[in-house]
Amino acid sequence: MKTIFMSIVIATFSFFATVARASGLTLTPDGISRGFKISTFASNFPTDPNNVYDLNGAGGVLFTNKGLLVGNEAFGTVQLFARDCDGRDASKVAPTAYYAVGLGGPTGMVKGKFQGKPRYYLATWQSEVFEINPDGTPIRKSRNRSG
Repeated sequence: MKTIFMSIVIATFSFFATVARASGLTLTPDGISRGFKISTFASNFPTDPNNVYDLNGAGGVLFTNKGLLVGNEAFGTVQLFARDCDGRDASKVAPTAYYAVGLGGPTGMVKGKFQGKPRYYLATWQSEVFEINPDGTPIRKSRNRSG
């Protein structure tokens, strides 16, 4: 359980590494004594140079049996990273799937179970929900935008 939590903490902190440096993100003495560390999983996420939608870099993250999926809100892509590998350069990892760009891009991903088998879902800014494969490629759109 500690390993899973630790992986989530590392992944979460790594995506906000730029903010962390600016804000002086540190662990508490209790966290350090329990063996937690802050590291950078990946950097150099592609950003929109025009910052049209004020959405840049990594958005949602999801651990699957293939690795770690990272959604990029600015470009509407999903990238797949191998697990347990810090120091990755996101600009060198090809997207596995493309969704809507800008305000239509991925906002989050979640894993569920149906009859004991994992199922993965991706939500977009346009209130669309896709069932996705463990590598981020779409299986089907399971919910259309309302209204």
